[in-house]
Amino acid sequence: MFLSLPSLQGILPRHFLGMSWHQHIPFAFDLISALAPRTFVELGTHSGESYFAFCQAVKEGALPTRCCAIDHWRGDAFTGAYGEELFAQVSAHNQEFYSGFSTLLREDFHAGLARFAPASIDLLHIDGAHDYASVRADFEAALPKLAPGAVVLFHDIAVRERGFEVWRFWAELEKCYPTFSFSHGYGLGVLQISPPENQASEFLRTLFSCSVEQAEKIRAYYARQSQQMTKDVAEARKSAEYEKLRSIGGRRENLQYSRQFHIRANQGIYQGRSKTKLDVILPTHTEGNSQAGARYVGASKREVSLRCLRSLVRSLNSAGPHIDATLTVLDDHSEASAVEEFRAILTQCRYPTRLVSLEERGILHSIQATFDYGLNRSRGGLLYFTQDDYLHEQSAIEEMVDSYLRFRLFLGNEVGISPFNDPFRYYAPVNVQDTRIVHGLKRHWRLNHFSSCVFLTSHSVVQNNFDLLRQFAHSELSPEMEDLSLNKIWQERNVTLFSPLPSVALHLQQETELDPYLPWQAWWESAARL
Repeated sequence: MFLSLPSLQGILPRHFLGMSWHQHIPFAFDLISALAPRTFVELGTHSGESYFAFCQAVKEGALPTRCCAIDHWRGDAFTGAYGEELFAQVSAHNQEFYSGFSTLLREDFHAGLARFAPASIDLLHIDGAHDYASVRADFEAALPKLAPGAVVLFHDIAVRERGFEVWRFWAELEKCYPTFSFSHGYGLGVLQISPPENQASEFLRTLFSCSVEQAEKIRAYYARQSQQMTKDVAEARKSAEYEKLRSIGGRRENLQYSRQFHIRANQGIYQGRSKTKLDVILPTHTEGNSQAGARYVGASKREVSLRCLRSLVRSLNSAGPHIDATLTVLDDHSEASAVEEFRAILTQCRYPTRLVSLEERGILHSIQATFDYGLNRSRGGLLYFTQDDYLHEQSAIEEMVDSYLRFRLFLGNEVGISPFNDPFRYYAPVNVQDTRIVHGLKRHWRLNHFSSCVFLTSHSVVQNNFDLLRQFAHSELSPEMEDLSLNKIWQERNVTLFSPLPSVALHLQQETELDPYLPWQAWWESAARL
């Protein structure tokens, strides 16, 4: 099987109706991921179960795909007539979740296809009238609009009753194009137009050139995945929160525990995913102490910086092969001997590293440089901004990435991860903070509304909220200023922040920052060497 299938992560469709097409939703997610189409068009959308599966795959994959559904939403001889309420429901769902990249064209197929330039459609799904003449006419009308290498799907190729004749036309197409077919879910035919000589996608290459034995394994795999997905939906719907989460995208004021956070948690649902890009950015400064008061570890700032860097490198080295990381150190005029020690530690990191000497001095300049680097120099995946007084548990990097992907997949909105569950924020009676608790893969996580400048999130969150990050970097360092700038990302801009219970990183600051339930001394001693 393939190593980069979204279906292996576990799929929870937002628009699940249990109709004839739902058994192909796992394949739809994998196909979108493998093909990354510029334009997807569906001819015949009805209630939208297939169309919105493709849209959800596009959204969760953060792809620039434009989607278009063409249907007059009046019905035909095969579906019967249906009223205006069906289109109203489809239109409302589209507007709520996918209006940024999805268009509904309420017209006949040929008129809708006329809107597209020649060779502009990369993925086409034909599921309109099912008589031979209609399905052939639909394909021939779309053919000039299909790009080289485009993939075309035909539903109901296994149905041979009630006047369904897609199977007849499909039998003709199999003689002319590279094809693959599924028999479950009323049958789904997959063909490719003018496939490139060097097929870049392993998924498509295997699909259209596999042996008979391989083909049966692929069919069996997707039949199992559709059955598991259906069970997962049924389990998730047992929670009263399912409908809220499905409809609102998991807004923090309503988020509560749901079974989907731990369905198959121990079955390694992330083992088969594609590599996740992670750029870690760490500012360093070994001279003096920018924080007021002595640190509870009782060591110099230089020793704190060295041990925290070692713990970070150890955590990166322990991360699984599904993480593709880099580590950049932005040094703020540390002693020359300390910089050499930084370099020596970086040579032991199994990922690419870089050490950059900053021109300007000061912690606020370092924080701004960190955000600037993440925005302009990273690879566009995940970003982890940390500091040189954060000591990391060995599993920290992998747990943060895995939890980000898990929560992001389920909620459908942007997510942030704060590795340190700061006790200062809820010391009673100073500040009692309401929260919600959810299951991660190895520990509990809690909903949080506050972080320091140490957090993991996507590049798009940084890009969309850079005004608040810049404001934070130009203010004094205090919880009050964090609340007026940085924390508005988690409180006002629909980015849900989670913190682990217990923490996966410790802020080696004053006693008020000490997590009383973690063996910080053991972490500290283990970071004396790599």
